[in-house]
Order: sequence, then structure tokens, then C-alpha cells
Amino acid sequence: MSDKCLKSDLLEAFSAALRAVDPVAVTSRAVSEWDNGKPVSVIAIGKAACGLYEGAWQALGDQINAALVITGREYARSVPGDPEFCFGAHPVPDQGSVDAGKRLVEFLTTSCKHNRILVLISGGSSAMVERLRDGVGFDDLQRVNEWLLASGFDILQMNAIRKRLSAIKGGGLLDFLPHHDAQVMLISDVPGDDLGSIGSGLMTDDQELSTKIMALSLPSWVETLLQTGSDSPQRPAISQQLIASNTIALDAAEQSLLPLGLPVMRHGLLQGDAVVRGGEIGSFLLQADPGIHLWGGETTMNLPENPGRGGRNQHLALTLAKRIDGASEDIRVLAASTDGIDGASQDAGAIVDTQTIENGRSLGLNANDALVRADSNSYFDELGALVHTGATGTNVMDLVIACKQPL
Repeated sequence: MSDKCLKSDLLEAFSAALRAVDPVAVTSRAVSEWDNGKPVSVIAIGKAACGLYEGAWQALGDQINAALVITGREYARSVPGDPEFCFGAHPVPDQGSVDAGKRLVEFLTTSCKHNRILVLISGGSSAMVERLRDGVGFDDLQRVNEWLLASGFDILQMNAIRKRLSAIKGGGLLDFLPHHDAQVMLISDVPGDDLGSIGSGLMTDDQELSTKIMALSLPSWVETLLQTGSDSPQRPAISQQLIASNTIALDAAEQSLLPLGLPVMRHGLLQGDAVVRGGEIGSFLLQADPGIHLWGGETTMNLPENPGRGGRNQHLALTLAKRIDGASEDIRVLAASTDGIDGASQDAGAIVDTQTIENGRSLGLNANDALVRADSNSYFDELGALVHTGATGTNVMDLVIACKQPL
């Protein structure tokens, strides 16, 4: 037992969290429990699509008669069984996303007619696959998504708007099912694990969509575009199962840190503006009891016109570092995205402590300037404080893992 928490301990806790939500392992277990030995058509969508499909293949093997994997090129990798691939873009949909939506509908209506259907959905699906409803053009789709990413809206609010633009989101994909012998399994990347918001609810009917949109403050051009849509008729429910989530990742991080012998405290949902939350968590840690403190969720950012490199976790970490600068206690914090890609960077996040800002000053770095320019990645790169995993193949939002100890 040790009472000293090091940078390496925080990195190992984050690694343990990622292992607990590995899509291959969690899908293989879940599909093995569901399987009844009959032929299956498999659809896997999102950042974790390759891992989801591979897990299904491990459980089903030759029972898979047809398979379609929709993901981004940066998330693609070699998988067994030779499935068909389609590639969309993330976070802003491209023509490939629209082509993938067209192929998805064709696949459902042709290759799934005589098989059970297994649909595997993960974060990133909202951007990677799309079939636009009538009256919405491709330029509209890109413009709205670019605006959403800089709007400061949380993922639930963004996905409500995406649903209105789409013919397959908000349960729209249910209209193309050839039959209802189907199972949906999901990796959650949304607060509260709301099934209707994961991938913008491809297989989850949303009868409250108009109410959700009316509660949002939107620019007039977005309101005009959304007004051409309407709520859909009630659709039959399909069996759905959550197989990985932020809570599962936090559980694993906690277990990894227990041998340190420090008390572990779990806190509320991580949400809201990254700068505000970074300052709040920093202030909390200054007066909190010593121990391990954990948060999970996803913050938001309002971006300047020409943002630099970085993302919400690095932005939160840099703001937090300012707040704990020079504190008389040993405080160390990791903030990172479980998909391994934090905003406009190729890093998952950053680790900061009470010396981070002073170390930056010694190198001539300006934390305030980095925050204004949304360029926290450049700041942390100079300090060697970035958390780099590469694309992890999973996505269950973000983790903040903090350790406070007496000096």
C-alpha cells in the first residue's frame, strides 16, 4: 500500500478505464448471451464500429451472413470476416456520411430480409451516417453541424437538432427495417446514457423532439431550416441493451487506484462550459479532503473564430491548472477523452499539477493567451503534459481523475 499518487498512477487508471469499455470484449460477451444460433446480419456504426463488429464476429463467426461497418477512416482497422465498409466523417458530416446513409438503408432492405438483425451503435454515429429528410440539403447539413460544434450546446441539445434534419435519426431508421427480429447494442457517449441520444437515436423513437427544440435559443436561419420538419408517428420499440458507459469506465479507474490506500470520492456529472468547470473543480480541490476525486461526463466549448489546437479536456485542464497554481498541497489532475482524440488535436487530454503554470512561465508560455485562442494543446505540448493514446476504438465521454495529497 502506498499513500503517494504519481502521474503514472493517473495514466494507469485511465488505461484501466479504457480496457473496461473495450468494444471487442464487451460486445463479445453481450452477443454470446443474446445469440440463439440462427443466421444474423450485423450493422456496426460509429467510432467504435470496428471493435463492435469484431466482438460480434468473435461470438457469432459463420452465423453472420452479411455485415456492414460504418466508421471514419481514422477509426478503421483490419477486422476478421470481411465485412463491407462505408466511411463517413466526424465531427462534421461529409459526402461519405450521406453515401453511408444511403447504403445503410439499402443494406437493411436487401441483406437483412431473412436474418436476425444486430445493430451496434457507438459515439460518432451522428456525423458518420446520414440520410437527409426532404427539404434539407448537403450544404445545410454541414453548415448546421459546424455551427453546433461552436455553439456551446451539450450533446443532447446538438443531437435534438440533428434528429430534425434527418430521415434516419430520432428512430427514423426503424422505418426501413424489413422485420422486427432485431437487437440493438450501444456504447454510450451521452450524459445519463439516454438511448435516444446515442448516435442521435437511430433506433429510438423520439416523440418529444419538437418540445426539446422549442426550448433552445437558435439563430433565425437554423429555426427556419428546422421548421420544415415535423414529429414522426409512433413506431414500435426494438430491444436495446447498453453494453459500455462512462460509469463502467469510472468504476475501473477507481479499482485501479484503490491499492494506493487513499479514499476515493465520486462526484456529479461533468458538464457545462469547460472553462467554468475547470475553475470550479480547481477551487473544489483546493478545499477538498485529501484523496482520489473522480468525475465523468462531457463539457462544452465556445470556440473563437480561428481556434488553435486543443479540446474541451485540455481547455478544462489548463483552466484548472491556473486555479491551483502554487497551492501548498500536492494536487495532480488528469482530464481526458476516452476516444483518445480531444477536439482539434491528436491527444486525449492533459495532466496538470500545482507547478504547471509556473513551469509554463519559465518557458515563456502564456496560459491566458492559450485559453483565449483555444490553443491549449500547444501549451501542453511544450510542457510534455499531454495524454496521448491515439484513437482508442471506444468512446464513453470524458474522465477527470484528481489526486490530492499533503506535501
